[in-house]
Order: sequence, then structure tokens, then C-alpha cells
Amino acid sequence: MKKMYMWWQIMAKALFCVGIVCATVASNADTKHRSTTSQPPIDMQKYQREIEGSVQLCQTALATWQAQTKDRPKKPIAVFDIDETLLSNRKLMEKYDYQLTVEQFHAEVGNSKPTLISESRELLETMRSAGLGIVLITGRKQGVCQQTVQQLKANGIPQEAYLAIYCHNDLNKPAHYKESVRQELTKAGYTIVFSVSDQMGDLTGADVGIACQLPNPFYRVA
Repeated sequence: MKKMYMWWQIMAKALFCVGIVCATVASNADTKHRSTTSQPPIDMQKYQREIEGSVQLCQTALATWQAQTKDRPKKPIAVFDIDETLLSNRKLMEKYDYQLTVEQFHAEVGNSKPTLISESRELLETMRSAGLGIVLITGRKQGVCQQTVQQLKANGIPQEAYLAIYCHNDLNKPAHYKESVRQELTKAGYTIVFSVSDQMGDLTGADVGIACQLPNPFYRVA
């Protein structure tokens, strides 16, 4: 059974390459900017289609995992990112003409009004229905964690929809922090079946499970 699961992980990652082609549009962005307008201007309709396609691939991967996995792991969970995964910060990015810096993002995100990425919430609910617990791990700083909980609630993701939310402790890079949280979850007896994020850094390293990447033509987190 273990070999079958590992084979499916590899196949799932290969499948998701189809859904993340445009996630690297801003790959040459200046690292001081959290978001940088692509050239030519971002095609929002195309971006929406890519979200739908990526989520559909993940839904298919979930259905296949359910069909292939006879012996369910103990305490199975799915890990979700928040920004540009569950919540969209387009309004905040538009305020700065898509030249939002890391400092501006962290200063304003707690008081901003992000909007729901509805397809991702549907994916989250489907995973819950499949028996997976949901854990949120974000690069947002701990000082805005409570505001983030309220933003999620305002967008139809109440606290009872997830087991826990982890906000960045600011001691290392977001990707390294998220990996350390995943490792702690694994040590605590959880099995990470899926990881869902718009950033490749969240989907590599230890204890990822099946990687589901959503598109992000706006920015790349170093």
C-alpha cells in the first residue's frame, strides 16, 4: 500500500504541472516586491480559468486517492495556504498598482478586505467531507492572526472549518516556517495527505503529501 501511495504522489504532482503554468509568470520579479505586474497585463479571465482548472485537477486527485486508499492513515489532514489560495488580495494589490512590497503587505493585510476564492473553499469543503482535517499555515505574521480568522469567517470559512491556523513567527523565511510546522504536525501523529497553495515553496520539502498548486500571476514569495 505504501508503494501505491508514493506512486500516486508522483503522478499527482505531474498532473498538477498542467494547472500551474501561469504560476511562474512573475518569476523574474524583483524580490523586494511581493507582487509585480506581468508583461503584458494580467489576463484576469485567463487567471480565473486557471484557478478552475487547477482546483478541478485537485478534486480529481482527491477522488482517486479515496478510491485507491483502502487503509486510511491516522489523523489525515490537508494543509492550506491562505493568500491567493483561499483569499484573494487583488484589492490591496490594485491599491498599489500591483507593486505591493512585503512591508506594505504586512502593514495593511490585517485591515484589508480580501475576497474569497470560491473554488478553493469548495475544495476545502470536499476534503472535509472526505474525512480530512484542515490545517491553515500562512506567511502572515502572528500579529494579524486574529484579524485573519475574522477575514476567513467573513468569507464563509468559520473556525469550525479547520483544526488550527498557524501564522508566521518571523524567525525565518515563510517556506521554512511552513515546513517546520508540517514536520511538527507529522510528529504529533497527523498524516498530511494534501498541501494546497499558490507558492511552489509551500509544496516542496518535507511532509507535503500530494501537492496542489493554484496559479498566481501576481507575485512569488522568496
